[in-house]
Amino acid sequence: MEKKTRKVLEKPRGVHILKIKPEYFQAQAEGKKNFEIRKNDRNFNVGDELWLREYDPKAEAYTENSLVVKVTYITSYMQQKDYVFLGTKFEAFVCSRCHDECELEETTKLSNGEYICDFCKFILKEDEQ
Repeated sequence: MEKKTRKVLEKPRGVHILKIKPEYFQAQAEGKKNFEIRKNDRNFNVGDELWLREYDPKAEAYTENSLVVKVTYITSYMQQKDYVFLGTKFEAFVCSRCHDECELEETTKLSNGEYICDFCKFILKEDEQ
């Protein structure tokens, strides 16, 4: 399988970079949550990618964790004015160290809460020896 090499700093068309609180990030990362409810100030479309960057409101800072989900469904039914329900499908984690997109199977969650790819995990182990 070929590894995706797009970096976090690139922003292709149809990609929305959004903050997400740690508890919601964790639920998306674990596959327990497959939706977002967001203000529709970005003209979301089915097929768009959401790059969800974990934001810790207590620290008032981003963590190094982020992941990518694809928008699979959109509705404003029963939502507050200007808000939409976005059905999502997990696409990839973004490695906290190298910022490459990684498949779920290629990702490890460290004890400090960071998600890193297998390559960075290998480098980390080499550095520890």
